[in-house]
Amino acid sequence: MSKGVEWLKFKVGMFDGHSFKRIKRAKIDGVVDFRDKLIAVWFELIDLAGKVNNNGYYFNDDLAYTNYEEIAIMIDRTEKEVELCINWFIENNMMEKVNSHLLLSNFTKYQNNDGLERIREQNRRRQREYRKKQKNLLTNPETCVYCGGEANSKDHIIPKSKGGLDLLENLVPCCLSCNREKNNLDLKDFLNNRLLTHGYDKVVPIINRTPKLLLFVKYDKSVSRYVTLRNEKSLIDNNISYSNSNISNSLSIKDNNNIEELFNNFWKAYPRKVGKDKCFNWFKRRKVTQEFVNDLILAVKQQEKSKQWQNRQYIPHPYTWLNRGGWNDELDYVETPQETIKNRWENFLKDE
Repeated sequence: MSKGVEWLKFKVGMFDGHSFKRIKRAKIDGVVDFRDKLIAVWFELIDLAGKVNNNGYYFNDDLAYTNYEEIAIMIDRTEKEVELCINWFIENNMMEKVNSHLLLSNFTKYQNNDGLERIREQNRRRQREYRKKQKNLLTNPETCVYCGGEANSKDHIIPKSKGGLDLLENLVPCCLSCNREKNNLDLKDFLNNRLLTHGYDKVVPIINRTPKLLLFVKYDKSVSRYVTLRNEKSLIDNNISYSNSNISNSLSIKDNNNIEELFNNFWKAYPRKVGKDKCFNWFKRRKVTQEFVNDLILAVKQQEKSKQWQNRQYIPHPYTWLNRGGWNDELDYVETPQETIKNRWENFLKDE
């Protein structure tokens, strides 16, 4: 583990700042001295972030404080106290969640300037060492991430049959038994099966050792099961990776530019401008052509003439319209081009 931050910097007059003024006014019914708890927990979280030494995140390649319980243990408070305080900090933009991990916003302003460059170099070195370690685990496997036994194979977190790539970010060392057991199952389903057959103590503590897996799932104590943090395929579609290096997108730069141009043409034509990012990702996930977009725009222009679309509140959100194949809608008009569009693209979504 890299050495944590030894000195933190606090500015004279910091309690006059906007964030602390909000804290002084904070109240929650039934919680005595809530603002005093907030101030104490805030400094304890800053101190913990310094110990972890990962730019305000509460995990590194050796440690992973991924839930309220683990943080509560580290700062010696009740889990309920920690949950209330952290949720308040998130609501007031003092903390945030990034890929399911807690981040203390603007942590660098609390770091000693004299040592900041040294810390940055430590972080760069730690990233290099982490990537080297992960590569070594795959070429010279040691421990199975699923059961803790001897690893003698590697597993795709997102199965190849479901779009998983042969990239470091999607590979973990595991034993042959776990590899066969997981097969083409989603990570959540595989882990829930293991909970039923092996029990909590032989599953959850082992999974918590591997932060990479915790980007996909978390253990929900309220239902005693693992739940998915996000659609696994979106880790590829949205170009996300654990080590802050992008998972290669299947599209070339030229293709990306073309998709963006096609999407912009559709977006300009659609009369209701909400959910732009979701719509753009919809385009990126599909084999969209110029011919298809031309017909989408034609369908939109036709449907704008319908009685339904004359009232803005009845115009569907563009993402909803795309997801259900809105170009096939039969509204209160009949035009030859509509039938042509429907015949040409009726099965577009079914063919994915």
